[in-house]
Amino acid sequence: MASKKAILCVEIAEKIRPFLAGNDPEVQGAILAELTTQWIIGHHPALRSEMLIAHYRAVVVLANKYAQSDPWRDEDAVAQAEAQAEAKRATKQ
Repeated sequence: MASKKAILCVEIAEKIRPFLAGNDPEVQGAILAELTTQWIIGHHPALRSEMLIAHYRAVVVLANKYAQSDPWRDEDAVAQAEAQAEAKRATKQ
């Protein structure tokens, strides 16, 4: 059974999801970096590196948990995404 904190985290993440959806991965990453920065500066400077390492580990655990439905496991999806990224880079030059 999930803890109350875990349930709260999922509920809040689901509320944030619509703000990320539809944006480029770069924008999504920047938003998450901004939120992570705001979170990390709330900790004592001596603890920040430790907190980031713990955060990274949690992200890896969650990524592995959700990996069963990971679109990047599909080689066709990966090839298509790489082609789109290359086309986007070419149009910027």
